[in-house]
Amino acid sequence: MGYILNNQQGQVNWVDVLRPYGVVKDILLGEPIHYQGEKSSVIGLVITGTAKASVYSKHGQETWVGTFAKGDFFGYAELLTDTPIDFEIIADTNLQVLMVPAENFINLLSANRELASYVNNGMAVRLKRLTTHLVEAVTLSSPGRICAEILRLSKPVGVDPAKLIVRPNPVFIDLALRLNTTRETVSRTVNALQKKGVLTRKSGALLIEKPDTLRAKIK
Repeated sequence: MGYILNNQQGQVNWVDVLRPYGVVKDILLGEPIHYQGEKSSVIGLVITGTAKASVYSKHGQETWVGTFAKGDFFGYAELLTDTPIDFEIIADTNLQVLMVPAENFINLLSANRELASYVNNGMAVRLKRLTTHLVEAVTLSSPGRICAEILRLSKPVGVDPAKLIVRPNPVFIDLALRLNTTRETVSRTVNALQKKGVLTRKSGALLIEKPDTLRAKIK
C-alpha cells in the first residue's frame, strides 16, 4: 500500500514535513529494520524502495503479513498501543527510510490533524488488506487466492484499458509466501491460465488478457 508523496492535488509531502524531526537512513536489501517482538522507539516513513513484514514461528516458519512501500509508515500502530512489533520488517530492496523518534511523532500527531488523519487512513487500509487476506485464506482455494492476488497487483493498460498488467513480473516464490501456498502451485496455476489465453508473459510483465475470466476463477 503506497501513497503519493508529491505535493500534487492537495497531497502533503510528509517527507518534507517530518524531515526536521528525524533522520534519513539508507538500508540495504535483506537488512532487518525491526525484529519481531521488539518495541518501537522510532516511526519509519519509506521514502524509496520496499520492505516486507513477516511473522516467524518458533520453528522458523515464515508467514508473510504485508509490504511497506513508498509513502508508508511503520511502527506507529505498536507505538499508539504501547505493544511490541509482532512481525519482522526486512528490506525487500535497497531503500531509504525517514526515522522519526517516537516522542517527536506523538507530539506531531497531537499538533497536526492532517498527519493524524493520514496515519489513521493508513491503518484502516492495512487492516482492510489483512482482513481480506485472512478471509481469502479460509474461503478460497489456493488457485483462487493466486488469481485474486494477481488482480490486486495489476493496473490498467494505457493503450488498452480492457486489459490489465502486472509489472514487474511477479516472482512465484514471493507469491507463494504471501499466499501461504507453494511455488509449484503458483507455477501450475499461472501456466494453466497462460494455456487458456487468460495471461500472457511479456518482457518484465504479466499481461492479463481476460480480466473477467480471471475474476471468475476466484473461488
